[in-house]
Amino acid sequence: MRVLHLYANHKWTGPADLALQLVHRLGTAAHTGFESELAVAGFVHAGMEHAMRCRAEELDLRTREGLMLRRHFHPQSLLADAAMLAHWILDGDIQLLHCHQSGDHLVAALARSLSRPIPIVRSYWEERVRLPWPRDAYAFAATSAVLTPFPDLCEPLVHAYSMARSRVLIQEPILEMPRSVESSERMDAKATLLAELDLGSKARLVGITARIQSRRRWDLLWDLVLELSRSAPDFHLVVLGRPDEGVFETICERPLRERGVRDRVHFLGYRRGDAYRQALLALDLFLFLVPGSDPTCRALREAMALGLPAVTSDLGHLKSLVEEGTCGLCRPAEVGPLAQALRELLADPERALRMGGAAARRAAERWEGGPQILQTLSLYESVLGGRP
Repeated sequence: MRVLHLYANHKWTGPADLALQLVHRLGTAAHTGFESELAVAGFVHAGMEHAMRCRAEELDLRTREGLMLRRHFHPQSLLADAAMLAHWILDGDIQLLHCHQSGDHLVAALARSLSRPIPIVRSYWEERVRLPWPRDAYAFAATSAVLTPFPDLCEPLVHAYSMARSRVLIQEPILEMPRSVESSERMDAKATLLAELDLGSKARLVGITARIQSRRRWDLLWDLVLELSRSAPDFHLVVLGRPDEGVFETICERPLRERGVRDRVHFLGYRRGDAYRQALLALDLFLFLVPGSDPTCRALREAMALGLPAVTSDLGHLKSLVEEGTCGLCRPAEVGPLAQALRELLADPERALRMGGAAARRAAERWEGGPQILQTLSLYESVLGGRP
């Protein structure tokens, strides 16, 4: 049986990694009777790389070309994609469609109506259930089952799209788990980063991974740096992430100069692969304030998997990721409570170390992916057999 996964975007953003990790793990599961394939979007914005294709090649995924799969509604591309997908279905080449975005979900539903009623499964990676537009209602009406990582979205999905509760399932995201980390590797990574930043050995590094955009509550972060600079003299903040064009001076440089804490903040830019891993290993604590385009907060989950204790705000679904007092500390999105949480862990390295170990164990239990793959394969068998 061949399952075609659809992802209507070429950018490496939002739930891109969530979808590709699922396809990758399904493809490596042995003796399942299913072959997973990814339809790669043909539409790419001018001057931009096809990040999804590049990552799919790195993971050695089976891919298929031929669909535009535009993220936003575009009638001409929609109709062309639906006709091509319907052709593939009628040829008997595909037995099930697994969708990951609203745009490809609509393509799948329309293709199904033009060919034959094969099952559609939707992974719903959104943070909340949006108002049911007619085209969304049309797509969900043709859908056999929906997977969401957030338990509190089940009832809203049922209500918004008049679905049976049995068709909405909870599934944790899958994370590419890191290799084990020795204490000597952490020490070497920190020494290397301290030398790069020209800081002394007593410096305590708190890191945050985020795209530098206006909507990420940077003023809250800079106020937090100011507060800690008064009470934690060895504290330094490390920012991992690239800025949007033209915003760095306004969002970062000017506010930090005005607060007099520019020397406490170090921008490392966007780092990938082992360079990113080494930067994380150099940190004493990880800070996460605002969920971005991926509401499952992959950056936080990656830090936890590497054994970093986390301090987070209580925004979005962050409280469900960090087990309070065990893997880290979750506080209201205010300077006072967040600063106090950071001070507590900076002042108690042994406690922070215990939390980091608990975070790594928790990450392996929740996001390694074995149960998710078994659940997905069981769901495929169920919908293909006509059971709800």
